[in-house]
Amino acid sequence: MRFFIRVSLIEQLKDYSILIDKVTNNCYMTLYTRPDINIEEIINKDNLIELLKINLELAKSDYDTRSEIDFKTVLNELLNSGDEIFSKLSIIFDYPTKENAMYIDNNPVLKNKKIILTNNLNMNYKEVDMVEKYFGKYNNLYVSVKNDKVVVPFSDYKKAVNIIEEYTNIIKKHNLSPLESIMYAYDLVRNRIYKKEKEGEPGYISRDTTFSLLGDKIVCLGFANIFDKILFNLGIKSKVFLLSNKNKKKKGHARNVVYIDDKKYDVNGIYYFDTTWDRKRNDSNTFLYYYRYFCMNKMQIKKYSKKYNDITFAGYKREIGKDMNNDLFENGFISKSSLNTVNEVSRFVDDTELLDPLLAYDTSSNNINIDVDFDDNKVIKSINKYNKLIYNKRLDYETFLRLLCNVRKVEYYDNPELFPYSIEDIKRIVDGYYENLKESDDGFDPNMVEDYLLNNNIEKEIANVKNFKVLKK
Repeated sequence: MRFFIRVSLIEQLKDYSILIDKVTNNCYMTLYTRPDINIEEIINKDNLIELLKINLELAKSDYDTRSEIDFKTVLNELLNSGDEIFSKLSIIFDYPTKENAMYIDNNPVLKNKKIILTNNLNMNYKEVDMVEKYFGKYNNLYVSVKNDKVVVPFSDYKKAVNIIEEYTNIIKKHNLSPLESIMYAYDLVRNRIYKKEKEGEPGYISRDTTFSLLGDKIVCLGFANIFDKILFNLGIKSKVFLLSNKNKKKKGHARNVVYIDDKKYDVNGIYYFDTTWDRKRNDSNTFLYYYRYFCMNKMQIKKYSKKYNDITFAGYKREIGKDMNNDLFENGFISKSSLNTVNEVSRFVDDTELLDPLLAYDTSSNNINIDVDFDDNKVIKSINKYNKLIYNKRLDYETFLRLLCNVRKVEYYDNPELFPYSIEDIKRIVDGYYENLKESDDGFDPNMVEDYLLNNNIEKEIANVKNFKVLKK
């Protein structure tokens, strides 16, 4: 058993206190202490044994069987072990602050221990600089990454950041619109062959961002995490969208949901992207002819998700505002699932929670009167906005064609060996896009492609780009 201690430094404390948070195969604790108290005075075998005995008696008196078992497990481990606690200790901090670094320096015994930062980093140089400012001197530093399951060595995190920043900078240098940037990122991310971990290997090596970038294993969650990190660095709101399989409880899927506000293409809405289902399948680049699961609205993606239930935005529907009003009128409170879903959407779109969590509190059974602010007009107005964003218009063919021509031009300029770029290539891609979505067609004219290519001199533009690349060589 290893011991993980989260340190919370509070200058005003008179004394320290230790709480046991969780016991699994390891023991997780939180230490509240003043910065000037030496950790070796607190974390030692005798102290922990005394602490566990007190907690054990409290658990017994509260009839807390689960905690009683946990405390007994850790107590027996300590009583039967001759090792000092510090030989099995990892130290946890929430943030890489100057005060936390000074605490490590003032407690030299910690310098050789595994130091973990749990502030869920994004993947960019700004985050790297923030950590390095005070914690870069520790060789045994591990960090947590947003959406990922396990902590990783800071050195590996920096290597992964370099890859994400390289992708980001490739896109940024062209000064593209949001939707153009998303298409370029989509093409970069899906240029990988799906490869699951072997039997006996941990699942995170194909799902967590750092492992997916530095290793050769990647599945749907790995694709979605990488896409999410690039879009974040581009200033585009993205979220990893999780689904559960209706028939296989342990199976699921991951894609991305993205909030797009692009004035250039008159696109404003929440759209779904599945880089896994549009991924590279073999050593050829034929995947770049297909955008089957690119920028789909709610109704489009729903057709391909019949065997799945949404985990992200679970239960969101057009009538959710009406249902909540009925719940309040009839029961005096809103269902917790509806409240959580609406707040998840509002955090995604508006960076704030629309509904007070206390609105889901059933006061009738507790005889408690809770005065909660509920602005009907504000809530209805916000729900209507979210409905408009989620149940928005699909990306029409003319917009897709214009987008494709603009993006493929810069993609080819950057990497002519990878990206197919000719009049025939453009037609083939648009034909595939039309074929995939023809069920929702509202008057698409096949001649529109020819007219657009002719009227916008796309053939001449392609020739100019290719000639420039030849001359540049």
